Amino acid sequence: MSTQLHATIVDPDAHQVLFENEHVRVIQARASHGWTSAMHSHQPMLVVNLGTGRQKVTWADGTTQIIDLNPGAVVWQDDSFDHSWELLSGDVNVVLVEVKSAATPGEVRQSIPAGDAPA
Repeated sequence: MSTQLHATIVDPDAHQVLFENEHVRVIQARASHGWTSAMHSHQPMLVVNLGTGRQKVTWADGTTQIIDLNPGAVVWQDDSFDHSWELLSGDVNVVLVEVKSAATPGEVRQSIPAGDAPA
């Protein structure tokens, strides 16, 4: 189970809720070269890459991984996870579709209350 706060709380400037209901939370993550995002959580999700970039991702256990973001790439992330990232080059422009029913009971985290969600 994740111990971190959700991305929309930890890094709201880069992670903005586009839509949310009882089934899904749709987030657009956007950032430019040099941006760093502190450790945060995500629920199981579909990731749709729209931009081109390279991230250094640090996982909750401290291991790191270089991830290339390529336009049109679509990835299913089966488990909830915690990570932080630094944008080494390019731009982050991804749409994240978190599927609430895919989370383990007790893992569903609330984002910013609807009235306070970033535009």
